[in-house]
Parts: sequence; structure tokens; C-alpha cells
Amino acid sequence: MLNRIFYFSIFMVATSLSQQLDIGIKELLSKRLLSEPKLYHYPPDPLFINRPFSLDMVTDIPDALIQSVSLLFKTDQMENYREISLKGSHGLYRFKVKTDEFPGKSI
Repeated sequence: MLNRIFYFSIFMVATSLSQQLDIGIKELLSKRLLSEPKLYHYPPDPLFINRPFSLDMVTDIPDALIQSVSLLFKTDQMENYREISLKGSHGLYRFKVKTDEFPGKSI
């Protein structure tokens, strides 16, 4: 039932906002409208410059539904992944990476 409502609402938005009159729902769905990645990662070059930086995670999931948020990562000089529990609110979760605690040239 929710799928039908979801597709119907996409169809209504697509038909009301499209500038081309002959565009249909199949064309919109084939343009990767629903298959775009939900994680965007654009690290600066170079990543480690011997100064702290933040790793952020942003989500649109309501805070009431989230029990915990964890980050698993390792650098090129670490053997094992580290699990870090993230604190945040309103969809923004941030972890400050200190380069002296996590040595390496890349994540």
C-alpha cells in the first residue's frame, strides 16, 4: 500500500513539475531518481595534514527511530577497524579525528 502511495506521489510531483509535457514516470525512474546513493563523500586533498578534522554523517531518519550510530574506520597504517560511537542530533552526527591518535595518509 505504501509503495502505491509513494509511486503515486512521485508521479504527481513529476507531472506537475516537469517542463516537458511528454515526459512520463518511466522516464523519470530510469534516470536514477530512486537509485542515487544516500552517502556523499568528498574528502579534501590531502586528507591528513597533521591537524584535526571532522567526519560527519547526515541522515533524514528521525532521532526517535535511531538507537545508536557507530562509525567503523581505519587508516592505511592501522591493522584493525575501530568502532566509534557517534553522538548527534537533528540528523547530524560528527566525530573529530585527531591525527596523532589515528596515524595514516588515507582512510
